[in-house]
Amino acid sequence: MSKRSANSYGVAIAAVTVAVLVRWLLDPWLGDDQPLVTLFGAVAVAEWFSGPYPTVVGAILGYLVCDWLFQAPRGAIGVENLQKFLDSSVGKVHSDYSYNHSNRAWGLGLR
Repeated sequence: MSKRSANSYGVAIAAVTVAVLVRWLLDPWLGDDQPLVTLFGAVAVAEWFSGPYPTVVGAILGYLVCDWLFQAPRGAIGVENLQKFLDSSVGKVHSDYSYNHSNRAWGLGLR
């Protein structure tokens, strides 16, 4: 793994870590409601700075941690909402990635 690739995965994991910490701080007010709300911002940050593959890894890790900590029943991992989360997160990554690359191509006069 190259240093750049390792840094990309580190950024994605750091973004997810910050999102989980923010959700943990909000837990007294949110309770079991919206257990994944902070992960969407982390996915956007990870995609912007890391690219699609580290973002997907970060999204899956973030889901598992938030599922364990914040979804009822707490302390157990369930996969019933994983598909919905991945659909929305990966869709966001794909649309952002496509948008960024099409803008670069237009800026370079490649289209």
